[in-house]
Amino acid sequence: MHDLPAQCVSAVRAVVRRTMLVAALTAAMAAPAAGLPTPGRLEDSIVVRLRTGALTLSPATTSAFLGAAQAHAYGVVGIAQFTHLLSTAERAALARRGLTVVSFIGGNTYRVRASRALAADTLVRRLLRGMALLRPQDRVEPKLWSGSAPDGRRDTASAGTQGAPLRVRVTFSTGAIDNATRERLASVGSAVERVNARQWRATVPRASIAAAAALDGVEWIEPEGQSIRLDNDHTRTEANVEALQNFSIADARSLGSGGAGIQVGVFDGGIDESHNDFSLLTAGVMTGSRILVSNPAIDMHGTMTAGIIAGNGYNSATQGGTQYQWRGMAPEAELLEANIDAIGYDRPMFAETMRKFILESGMDVSNHSYEPESSAHYSANAAQRDSMIRGDATTLDGVLIPARPQVYSAGNDGGSESGTTAPGATSTETYGFFSLDLGETKNGILVGSWSSSLHRIVGSSSLGPTWDGRLKPDLVAPGSRVTMPGYWTGTKPPGDLCSTPPEGLTGSGPWHNIYMLSCGTSLAAPVVTGVIADLLQVYGATYGVDVNVNPPLPSTVRGLLLHTAHDVQPTTSPDPAKPWLADAATLPWFSNVDGPVQPYAGPDLATGFGLIDADGAANAIRNRMIIEGVIDATCGTRTYTLRTAAIWFPWHLPSAVKVTLVWDDAASDPITPEEDPHLVNDLDLVLIDPLGTKHYPWRVNQTVADAGGNTLAASAEACGTPVVVKPQLTPPGPVSSSDLSAAHSQSGTDHLNNVEQVVAIGPAGNWKVVVSGFALAAAPQKFSLIGVSAARIVYHNPRQICVVKQVCTNIFLSLCQKYPDICHGLKQVPFGPRGPEMMFRDALDRVILPMGQVCALLLDARQCTTPGEFEVTLRAPIPLALTLYSSAGARVATAARAATTRVRYRAQPDLDYLLVVAPPPQVRAGQAYDVALTLRRALP
Repeated sequence: MHDLPAQCVSAVRAVVRRTMLVAALTAAMAAPAAGLPTPGRLEDSIVVRLRTGALTLSPATTSAFLGAAQAHAYGVVGIAQFTHLLSTAERAALARRGLTVVSFIGGNTYRVRASRALAADTLVRRLLRGMALLRPQDRVEPKLWSGSAPDGRRDTASAGTQGAPLRVRVTFSTGAIDNATRERLASVGSAVERVNARQWRATVPRASIAAAAALDGVEWIEPEGQSIRLDNDHTRTEANVEALQNFSIADARSLGSGGAGIQVGVFDGGIDESHNDFSLLTAGVMTGSRILVSNPAIDMHGTMTAGIIAGNGYNSATQGGTQYQWRGMAPEAELLEANIDAIGYDRPMFAETMRKFILESGMDVSNHSYEPESSAHYSANAAQRDSMIRGDATTLDGVLIPARPQVYSAGNDGGSESGTTAPGATSTETYGFFSLDLGETKNGILVGSWSSSLHRIVGSSSLGPTWDGRLKPDLVAPGSRVTMPGYWTGTKPPGDLCSTPPEGLTGSGPWHNIYMLSCGTSLAAPVVTGVIADLLQVYGATYGVDVNVNPPLPSTVRGLLLHTAHDVQPTTSPDPAKPWLADAATLPWFSNVDGPVQPYAGPDLATGFGLIDADGAANAIRNRMIIEGVIDATCGTRTYTLRTAAIWFPWHLPSAVKVTLVWDDAASDPITPEEDPHLVNDLDLVLIDPLGTKHYPWRVNQTVADAGGNTLAASAEACGTPVVVKPQLTPPGPVSSSDLSAAHSQSGTDHLNNVEQVVAIGPAGNWKVVVSGFALAAAPQKFSLIGVSAARIVYHNPRQICVVKQVCTNIFLSLCQKYPDICHGLKQVPFGPRGPEMMFRDALDRVILPMGQVCALLLDARQCTTPGEFEVTLRAPIPLALTLYSSAGARVATAARAATTRVRYRAQPDLDYLLVVAPPPQVRAGQAYDVALTLRRALP
């Protein structure tokens, strides 16, 4: 070999190294797994369903995958199936060995990336069942690969366009971007430009799509989004948030909640910033503007949506209305303006705008009344939105975007009420069921349009489900016949059939400071957005937090709305106090191009969880019926106690128990088959009544079976075992009356949606509320639980304690510096029958118990306000150390780490006491520990 040229020597060595690696790994996997638990073995034939078709994994495909990893400079991307869902630690360990888990596909299957450094060892041997390279067609959106219309809609005819070049978005593997990327793309296309850290766009002839997919490092190719289309086709009425606002005409302000201190992002075509409705009012006098971030664009649609959210009705009395009559939902909220026409489908620009709005301007919620893309399928764009809402998306330069709720209009593709296509629609669109705009997102709040005058959904409002069968829209809000702030140029946008300016306009325009009638789900979404602004103000006041710094989870906001929504049922008796909630007795309401449209008891595919109830959601906050928790792994469990005798549900029958679980799920991989479940982390909710009976959540459009297709009983659904979800409706329709049915319960938990709701009637007493992880592919998973009384929860905000109790100087200042996490946001510690449930993120974490609240839970209130000596005893499955501080800043007592610990203190009437609990060094991160706590008056 010494006589060979240097490059030949290098090539030979590479071949030898690759051959040795493949042989070693294949042999290791075939050998007995001595001393290892449940070793994985390569299977002869594993069939994995992808959106692009079936892919078979075998020893031969595994060998080919490993060989290709050694041969490609950027490594290779493929599919791997493991023996079980991978834990966080296992994913990290595989990454250190050169095998990175990119995303979850389904079952125990993941998209993975292997580098040249891939190491074969016993860990890989134990976990792996099989691998296969992704073929070029597996990396391309199927309609794009087949040459049919790339928008994925029902009519895929594309005659005469087969030779036309396409504008596509190409996603590369992390690490596969270098100086030659542009040249590689330019070899198969033109107009190449970078989008973000991993994505490029290019114009590629249809005949070159396969060549583009075969380029090194390519993960996914999909069509670039079509032009923005605004949802603005029908009229709407006023939304009923009067009780929540309690607006004073005399004071020109909300005595209740008007969104004061809340910042709302309006992603639309532009706002007429000169409109007086967006002014800041001081004692009825305009003293400034509530538009904090402005944009030069002015648009009728954007002005209307902003007016519904935050208009104050300043000009109402001068234009035919009463004083402040045409104000919006949150007339004191502040607005941040983003021109969606300028942002378009530029995902980095969208991400950077979100980052700036949140981190620099304090944005708390954003409204999106537009159709983001023509495809009804789960795309990379939908994945980005889910990731942002969850809080794990980043900007181009790697800055994490904080989690905030996003509200979307459902769309106006429901079709007309005569069974024909929607007015102004083209032949390539989907109508009726399966017609949601960006409805494939899991974490966004999707809003349909409700007609208050007809007491039913508006005929054009898009209907669910999503293509994988999930329940959407989330809820409905008034979207018909509303007068709101407007802007008029004398022309109408294309497809706009209902915008009506006031009579008597003179001159050539444009006309400012006017009010208009308009319609559509575009105007239902901002109703919800404005209500959220009001609710966030209530949340901040109730929990004593600044929501710009310590906001609730987006799933909490969504959960509040869904938990308190008025269930639209076919036989509900009208409520004389709330005539807008009356339901039509004649069903179906109407039929569209797909079939009959009507509501059912429980959540349904037309109205979601029902009609928004702003004041009911505010009451849930005021009653502290919110728990935010986390499940750290598959089969992890959190249990709470619900005392029915002490709970009154103002929006439901007192004899009923109602609990709602919501979580912001990890983004799905667009390679997942569009009709397969897109749920990544599957949580479950079960209620157990005082007699031991289990109550399960609503199931809509699904049955659950085992791998053999046999329907599973609820008792047979064991965590960590594979299940098959079978939707009743299959896309793209049509849908007949025999296909539709009401939601059902008691058959088991939901394995399709990231929201579960249990409504049960049972005996008074202590109910158990059990939240568990059925299958977590991307653990840990935060969740929000709505409906469990916070009477069994103690909570605190360390930074507020610092201010109010003046403890910071000696105690909490040093604690916050040493353990920053304990001072980040509102902390909740749930109490079960025996005591608190404690969870520590690491050995440096601390749990803080305000003893005043603990005393109120466990003892008679009179004992808690009487000076005397108390004894606190904790018994736990792990040794705990205790330190007790007074609100005056003194260290009162300590107890060394032990399984049973106690401290004594003499309470002073003007002081509070804070018990700081420390875990042992070997504490398991994320594990919930049930601790028995007793508090008693000590004998002299």
